[in-house]
Amino acid sequence: MTDGGWLPPRGLLLHIGPHKTGTTAIQQAMANARPALRRHGVVYPGDGGQHRMPALAITGTRGVVGLRPPRIAEWDLLIKDVVAARRRRVVVSAEAFVEADDATAQRIVADLGGERVRVVITLRPLAKILPSAWQQMVRNRLRSTYDEWLDDVFNRPTERRQIANFWHRHHHDEVLDRWLSIVGPDRIAVVVADDVDRLVLPRSFESLLGLPEGLLVAPDVRDNRGLTAAEIELVRQVNVAFHERGWSSELYHRVVRAGGIVGMQTRTPSADEARIVTPAWAVERANEIAKVAAEHIRGSGALVLGDLDTLSGVVANGQGSGPAVAELPVAAAEQTLAGVRRQIALIKAPPPPEGGARPVGSMTLGELVGAVAERGRRRLSASLGLGIHRD
Repeated sequence: MTDGGWLPPRGLLLHIGPHKTGTTAIQQAMANARPALRRHGVVYPGDGGQHRMPALAITGTRGVVGLRPPRIAEWDLLIKDVVAARRRRVVVSAEAFVEADDATAQRIVADLGGERVRVVITLRPLAKILPSAWQQMVRNRLRSTYDEWLDDVFNRPTERRQIANFWHRHHHDEVLDRWLSIVGPDRIAVVVADDVDRLVLPRSFESLLGLPEGLLVAPDVRDNRGLTAAEIELVRQVNVAFHERGWSSELYHRVVRAGGIVGMQTRTPSADEARIVTPAWAVERANEIAKVAAEHIRGSGALVLGDLDTLSGVVANGQGSGPAVAELPVAAAEQTLAGVRRQIALIKAPPPPEGGARPVGSMTLGELVGAVAERGRRRLSASLGLGIHRD
């Protein structure tokens, strides 16, 4: 790699994820540094943290439950921005690019500039990705417990589309080969993240782009923190309740994701609150898969930044995912319920003059507000099978 960086002048760096590999932090660092990047001849198109909606549109991937579907016009707009910046280096980043099949990956590279494109993949140990991936799926209405989900992941990997999609993202050797077949080994890089040294990702991207060290500052992504065992169990049981009642995905997004979960994440959990623990058998299986992938990557000819051996070096620290009944702190219950109430207040706000009150899901807004108003924090907890304790 030269002092000018791995990406050549007028090149385009396509960061495809995958999910749960430090992507949000590096994307926010790039977004926050937009003016400084331009001064160094690098363009990060758009004005958001990442290029998620264009990536969802081109890959045909469903986004967050309850949100509008992406439009192909959003991909076309990104391409216009990329073409307009053809005299500069450009960075495009979204985890959704990893969802592409072979034909779609070929189109993505062609649309973004063909020979101009170089691909970067960020990786973390598979065993550390597991709990984060399950939590993200629970936030998207998954009802399976962690142990049930792990059993499906390792013992029935193709029986359910959701599990097959997980492996499409996280058989990292296969992800590499998919893009390697399009751009070749000289135009693909693998960056191994480090959970201890958070500077590894920004320093690696600075090296790839030929930027001064320290220009990219990884933020503390508070709204992306993992939930505790009790918090995510509350969400999972809410998912069960939503499913049983047939309530809509729109209502779920507005009340649970944008209300309850956001409320949870305003709190900093104490050190003694139980986290999700991956059972030893699943850690061992994940390490075995990661070791095979690392060896394949090592021999692929791709540029590697970081230590591939860390991908299979996770040590199991428990036998299961925690106690059958988790205790939810009063503060967590209060902030969750406060977030729900805020969202319901927005939903029940008077409609525009030409509109009228509409049912959401199978429950009218009035009924929903009444149901929530009847529940105090202890009643909410008891109905979901969670204990509440004082901090």
